[in-house]
Amino acid sequence: MAKKQSWGLIILGVVIFAVVVLVGAVGIGGYVIYRQFAIHSAVTEPATAEQELSKTLARFGSEKPYIELRDDDEPVINRDKERAETRSIQALHVFVWNPRDRKSFTMELPMWMLRFMGNKPITMSGSDADVRLHITVNDLEHHGPGLIMNHTSRHGERIVVWAE
Repeated sequence: MAKKQSWGLIILGVVIFAVVVLVGAVGIGGYVIYRQFAIHSAVTEPATAEQELSKTLARFGSEKPYIELRDDDEPVINRDKERAETRSIQALHVFVWNPRDRKSFTMELPMWMLRFMGNKPITMSGSDADVRLHITVNDLEHHGPGLIMNHTSRHGERIVVWAE
């Protein structure tokens, strides 16, 4: 009879240990995902924001953005840039500067997360209006790394999106 109780305690101990390890793994995984997708916001002086934008755009030289928003916020896709070889994209980066609030926002979206969300057209929300871009994750992957968008809104907001 005593042997049955000791086996029962061993099994209970193993189950409790497995639950503790699982909860710890989920907690650590959640923290890593939160840190990776978190939007970083900061009060930024105009000169600092302009310096950050210039540094980012300098990486692309005279490269024409893949997406251009016209005055009526209608997106135009520049498909004229054919690449001899397409490299895979690891992440989509977004930098937004709002001069009215003197805030800058940065965000990095891993491509695996965008792929997980499906191949639907991308929608961007801003203070002016919602803009429905007629591109999908597959389009971005076909385009490859590079400058995706460089836009200044009517209110002076700057949006730069690039893929690495």
